[in-house]
Order: sequence, then C-alpha cells, then structure tokens
Amino acid sequence: MDAAPAPPRADDDVVDGATHARAPEPHMWPARLALIAVLLVALALRTWRLADLPPGLHTDEGHYASDAIDILRGARPVFLPGNNGREPLFSYIVALAFGGLGISILSLRLVAAFAGVLAAALTAAVARRMVGGRSTASTDSTGPTASTGPTASTASTASTQANPAAWVAVLAAAGVGFTFWPVLQSRVGLRLVLVPVWTALLVLAWDRALATSARQRQAVGILGVERRGALWAAATGVVLAAGFYTHLTGRVLPAIPVATGLWWAWRTRRPAVVGHIALALAVAGMLAFPLVRHLVRHPELAVARTGQVSVLNPEVNEGDLVGTLLDNAAALALAPFAEGDGNLYHNLPDRPIFGDAVWMLGWFVGLAMLVAAAVHGHDGRRRRWAVLAAVTLAVTVAPSWLSARAPNFLRLTGTWPVLFAVAAVGIDAVASRMPGRWPTPMRRAAYAALVGAALALPLWMTSRDYFARYAADERLYGIFNGAATEHGRHLATVAAEGPTYITPLLDQQTAIRVLTADHPPVAVDSAHGLLLPPAGRSARYVFDPLEVHAATAFAARWPQASAATMTDSRGTPSLTVFTFPAATVDDLAASWVANRIQRTTFGGAIALVAGSGRGSGPVATGPISAALMIEVLAPTGVDHNLFVHAVDGAGRTVAQFDGPPLDGRPTTERWAGGERAILVVPLTPAADAGDVDWTTTSLRSGWYDWRTGLRLACTPCPEDGTSAGIERWTGRSD
Repeated sequence: MDAAPAPPRADDDVVDGATHARAPEPHMWPARLALIAVLLVALALRTWRLADLPPGLHTDEGHYASDAIDILRGARPVFLPGNNGREPLFSYIVALAFGGLGISILSLRLVAAFAGVLAAALTAAVARRMVGGRSTASTDSTGPTASTGPTASTASTASTQANPAAWVAVLAAAGVGFTFWPVLQSRVGLRLVLVPVWTALLVLAWDRALATSARQRQAVGILGVERRGALWAAATGVVLAAGFYTHLTGRVLPAIPVATGLWWAWRTRRPAVVGHIALALAVAGMLAFPLVRHLVRHPELAVARTGQVSVLNPEVNEGDLVGTLLDNAAALALAPFAEGDGNLYHNLPDRPIFGDAVWMLGWFVGLAMLVAAAVHGHDGRRRRWAVLAAVTLAVTVAPSWLSARAPNFLRLTGTWPVLFAVAAVGIDAVASRMPGRWPTPMRRAAYAALVGAALALPLWMTSRDYFARYAADERLYGIFNGAATEHGRHLATVAAEGPTYITPLLDQQTAIRVLTADHPPVAVDSAHGLLLPPAGRSARYVFDPLEVHAATAFAARWPQASAATMTDSRGTPSLTVFTFPAATVDDLAASWVANRIQRTTFGGAIALVAGSGRGSGPVATGPISAALMIEVLAPTGVDHNLFVHAVDGAGRTVAQFDGPPLDGRPTTERWAGGERAILVVPLTPAADAGDVDWTTTSLRSGWYDWRTGLRLACTPCPEDGTSAGIERWTGRSD
C-alpha cells in the first residue's frame, strides 16, 4: 500500500494541486549580512542631522505632533479634523514616541525614519517572495515545470550566484533604503511614510492567503488548510484597516485583494478564495467601523481633501477631464527615468525616481518581465505573483493619477514595495545573463560588479543630492517654517523662566506648540485685557515680529513692563518680549484698589474684586467700556461667557457686552487657580438708548454657560442671585 503523501510545509507553495518544494538555502550568510548592512546604512541616511535637516518644522508635521501631544495628554480621537482632516494612526504612533523619548522634532521624525527602514526591510521580503526564494521546480501530474517570468531565477543566475533570491532582496531593500525619494520622505514626519509598510504587509499576507486557498483538496484535510488560509485572510483585513486609519490612499487598498482574489478564484476554480476575500473585508470593516461611522456622520470630512485635489474638480481639470488624465498618465510614465515631482517639499525638483542608469535599466527590464509573466506566464505561482504585483502597482499609482499635478511623490509612497522589487528583479536578470562562453569566475565577478554598482550608485547620489544640493536650497527655510521654528525655540527658553503669555497669532503656529510643550505658554488677546499670574510670580507677554503695531500699543498701555527683542539665526527680529517682574505684577494688581467693589464670588470659580465703567456723553454715540478685575479661584469646568450690562436710573439696559472674556483666549476652563485678570470690554449701545443721564447709570455683571444660557450663582448678589453691581464710573474711554 502506498504511503499517504506528506502534507505541504507552511513555506511550500501549492498551485493547482502541485507542491513547489523549497530547497535548503545555500550560502545565505553573505546575503544576510549584506541586507543587515543595507538597513543600517538606510537608517544612518535617515537619522543623521535629522532634528535640523530639513530646517524647521513644516506645518503638516506640526499638526501631527500637536495632535500627538493631545493624545499623550488623554485625547482619543478617531479622526483629526484640523489641516483638511486626517486619519489618526500616525499621530498615535508619534504619541508613543513622545511618551518614550520626549516631545521634540527629533522624536517625531524618528517615527518616519524607522518606518522608512521598516518599509525597506519589507520590500526585501516582497522581492524575495516574488522571486520565489530560490531556484525551484514544481512537480505535478504532468512533470516538472520550468520557472519563467519576472520572478524566475534563470540557470545562468544559479550558476553565478548561490542564492539569487537573497541578493534580489538585498537590491530591493537598497532601492528603498538608498534612493533619494524614499530617503527624503523618511526624514519628514508625515503619515504617508506608513503606507508602503501597509502595502508590503498586504501583499505578503494576501499572497499567503491565495497560496493556501489552493490546498483545500489536499490530503492534509480541508479544516486545517482553511484555518491557515483564514488566518492569512484575517491578517490581510488587519492591514487594510491600518491603511484606512493612516491616509486617504489607504481607502483604495481593498481593491488589491478583491481584484487579485477574484482573478485567482476564476483561474484555479477554487471558491474558497471568495471566502477569503469576504473574510479580509469583514475584518477590515469591523476594525475600521469607528472611523467609518464618524465619516458617515460627517460626510464633509470624508471628501474635503479629495474634493480639493481630485481631477473631477473643474478647478483641477480646467474643463478637460480626459486631457488631464492623459497628461497625468504621461507624467507618471516618465517619473521613473525622466522627470519626477517638481515640488521641493516632496523631491529635488524634477529629479526622477531612479537617479542612475543601472536602476533605470533594471526598471525597464523588470517591468517587461512583470507584464510578460502576468499575461503569458505558465508557472501558476509566478503568474499569481506577477498579477498581484501589477495590480498593486496600478492601485497605488491611482491616487496620483486621479489627482492634481502628477506625479505627486507623497501620494505615490504606496508604490515603494513593488516598484523597487520589480526594478531589483530587472537588475538581477541583467546581471545574470552574461555570455555563456565566459568562465564561471568571470560571470560571478560581472554579477557582483553590477550588483555592487546598483548598491553604490544610489547611495552616493543620494548622499550628494540630499546633504549637499537639497540641504543648501534656501527655499527650505521658508517651506519648513524655519522662522516659526526659531520662534518656538526662543519661546521655549522664555517660558521656562515662568508664566508666559503669547498672542493668538503665535498660538496658531504649530511649531510653537510642539517646541514649548514642556512649558506651554497661554494665548491671551492683550487688546482685551491682561492675564496675570498668582501673587509673587513674574509674567512675560510675547509678540510675533509681524505684530509691530500691537507690540507698540502694548508698550504704551502697560509702561510697567520692560521690553526686549530677540533675533533669529539670520539676524532678523524674532520675538518681542515684555517682562513684568513679580513685584510689578503685584503692584499692578494693587493699583486697582481705588476701583474695588464688594468682593463677589461666582460659582466658587471666579471672584469679581474691582470694576469701573468708562464713558461720557450720550450713550447712543459716545464710546463706553467696562474694566473689571477678577481673581480665578478654579477653572470653570466648561467655558463660560461674561455679561456686563449698563443700566440707567429707570432700570433700562442702555448698553451691554455679552461674549467670551479676553475674546476667548484663553477660555475660562483653561484659567488656573490663583491667576488674576484685568478685563476691558466694549459696551455696545442699545438701539433705543437715546440720551442717558450718566450720573444715574450703573453696571451689572455675571457669568453664564453659553451652551445652555445658565448663569453662575453669585454671593453676595442680593438683587437676583446671578449678577453683581458696579457703581463706579470714570472718564471717557479711548
């Protein structure tokens, strides 16, 4: 009786019932050491001078870092609405880095740098799997089948290299690790650097799912095989969800398993593949459900950015949709070897993807082999890989093809694993096809020389182009907000000295929030008053160099403060800092004693200690205002608005203010206990106020939750329990 066939091993491939057995790996250590060396050099390219090159912190980077700070402090967003809306996964990873390494530009960019190195390592795995691991022969009922197509290892290669697949993997890793474009993108803290990681994992996991689906009629039993295939399909779903939580381009990744899975099911007549597709999509949908639900509830967020850049937008296609698509297709076709992205933020302007002749040649040869194997390949496994690679390349190119100004290298990052794996296969194919009359040592030397050139050329050219040409471009200082970054570094030094207050303009600059995270300043609109620290502490008010008029007005209004102007690395004015020494702060508060009223406490959070009204003449025409001094007992829990009503002798409200104190900068729930505030609010006359007897006019003030209209109770407030009276009036306001 014949023995039962042995079940296929986990790393065997089965196509149409045939097992592709893998031979033991010969002489792997040189290639493995070379791969480790490539990844270490790739890491060095991404981390040398990382904190200051590019110079500054781009606005996009600042938003990711700012969101990560919020996450570190307890926020748990499912979507980030700022900066045109963004998926949150990258910011969560940055938050982990901030928690472990501290909040800094370096910590932010290290996430991108390590993601770039991981993408290089995974691209090596994709290339290795694409080639098939090593020279193989498949045995089925019809006998051996020769390896053909773009993933084949030719006989001449086998004769010149012990394990060509391993060296193809080294080349692919070097492509991502050393080429200018991936190096540049891995040195900027943007979420798109995660997309090639998900693309590579998707390709690897889904190929395993397709491979195991062909085994379900083997003697090993349906249940065991289906379970393994289901696990790989579920892993595919997890990767799809990760892509969905990373970037808009992640939304197109499900097309890869759907298209290739349906093709594979049709070719192999295996219905289990359809089940694997359904399982992958189900797992992805379940994990992505919170974000999907949020976007369904807020559909404007789902299409905000895509609507801006889509070729369907008339402002993008300028009335010629077909022409725009054709132009984009032509630009994408030229990008690998002729003309790349012209945006300095994405690339050294117009530099093609491949900067040397070896990689350009490898791309053309590898692409031709890919197309040939996908269309005419006879080996099932290799044809499956060719189709999977071709579909993946098409899907990951689509976001740039369907949007403005192709080629956009940011939207093309998902192409890295397949793009560089295909080029690496092409280089290996060229290196392997040496004249047969050459002696074996000569063929091996020629192979080594070409592979060595493919490793050395991009490393040398990227080192030159990035650290010399790109770094020397003065436009980078503006693109990466060099001035704002210097403001942030100066402000961090100032804020470390004690309570610091900045203008709303400075507060809008994300670089400042990131760089001052250890001692965050408070944004105050000083045109509406002054926020002072608790007794015994000094205060600093800081103005942007663009706010010359506001700084001049502040100096005139508060002559008690001493002023100093800082300069940046270029010798231009940076920040203007007004300093109130601790004694001056206390004297300023004490100067309000003449305007003191009966101390009134609102909701146990705010105490009104002084106040006066300013104005003269008819209320209908004369400008009037109120000035109040309050002490903060505790934050209000939720933001509250202030109301101040001017009431005449007949009890009519003749002028009023209703709104956020200090124009909402900061909101009252961010006030700290012990702080004091001088609030100056304009009173808007009532339309029917007419002439007013000024001597009989008084003020009433209180606080309310602007969401509900509910007022804070106050003590003592004998009239209505929610508003305090201010009887003192002085001269005309300015």
